[in-house]
Amino acid sequence: MIHTVLIMLMIAAVTLACALLWKRQDRPGGAEQGEILIPCRADTEDIELTVRSAYWGELLEDREKRRDIVIVLIDARENIYRARALACELRGVEAVDITALADHILKKYG
Repeated sequence: MIHTVLIMLMIAAVTLACALLWKRQDRPGGAEQGEILIPCRADTEDIELTVRSAYWGELLEDREKRRDIVIVLIDARENIYRARALACELRGVEAVDITALADHILKKYG
């Protein structure tokens, strides 16, 4: 019985230590937050899962720390339709062809 209690206390101590040591990456306040670029090619699998994961990750951030998500289409053939549908469905997600990426960045930040 005493061994069980000691083991439980040790597990609780290790869990607490891990929780205290875990730090999320803080982005500097007031600075431009930038964008998340997700490459999309014809052979890219699970583009929807990748985009939705990034979307929900950003949605859980504070409003002023959220970044936009840009799906970069690089000869995406079959995935173009899915990428553009995700861009229409999710706010803050855009689908941009690789040839227009520089113009997109300059228009937004330059």
